[in-house]
Amino acid sequence: MKAKLALVICLLLMLVSVGCPDNAPDITPLTPPTLYPDSRLVALYFDDAYVNQYEEALPVLLKYEFRATFAVITGEIGLGQGLTKCMDEAELTALSGYGMEIASHTREHSHLAGVMSNEQLRSEIVDSKGDLEDLGFTVNTLVYPYFEYDAEVMRIAQEAGYECARAGWPETGAYDLNATDPLARYHIAATSITNNDMASFKVIVGEASRTSVVCLVYHFISDTGPAETSTSLADFSAQMAYLHDGGYTVVLLSELIGQ
Repeated sequence: MKAKLALVICLLLMLVSVGCPDNAPDITPLTPPTLYPDSRLVALYFDDAYVNQYEEALPVLLKYEFRATFAVITGEIGLGQGLTKCMDEAELTALSGYGMEIASHTREHSHLAGVMSNEQLRSEIVDSKGDLEDLGFTVNTLVYPYFEYDAEVMRIAQEAGYECARAGWPETGAYDLNATDPLARYHIAATSITNNDMASFKVIVGEASRTSVVCLVYHFISDTGPAETSTSLADFSAQMAYLHDGGYTVVLLSELIGQ
């Protein structure tokens, strides 16, 4: 009881100091969904932790009680301007308070595979995890910049204590929870969602099942961003409504892998 009371007090103090997006509902921290044999699982990722994700996507996620993973470039926290402005510590803390996962997207968003020394890789992979942990976050997921990785990158990610690491641009964006390869969790496939129409979105998430988790990646939630990396708020809202109304279950993949 004391622990629950402390959590409530902490969240209230956080919301008073940080505030919520103007159109975000007042809501307690979201909890993991109940899974059933016929559940169709989807995992949502937001790369780079832009402020537009906080202002535009978060209220929609809260509306449907969807938890998601936000991948943070630790060297860019609170920096940038306009469309590329990154969330600051207070906004990331608010996300975590809502039950969202805070993941590492490395320190500098550099190319990792085959171009860095071991020391540089450890700075990007290991130290970025430490940066976020120093801010009070539990960090279980690494998201590779540019979706690039190799055997050495995966080895360091594993040694650093990540439960999993996500890549992207695959032939399929589904992760097999029954995978027997011990390294499968360190090169998780994902599909980048940009200007997809609803028909193509339905095909993508149609691969979801109780053992096959469809991973979706978003960057800018914006009506004015570059087409190759942006999803309009209207399209994003429609996609989340489809997942909700269609009975899909949105999960944090790292929680399932870590069980």
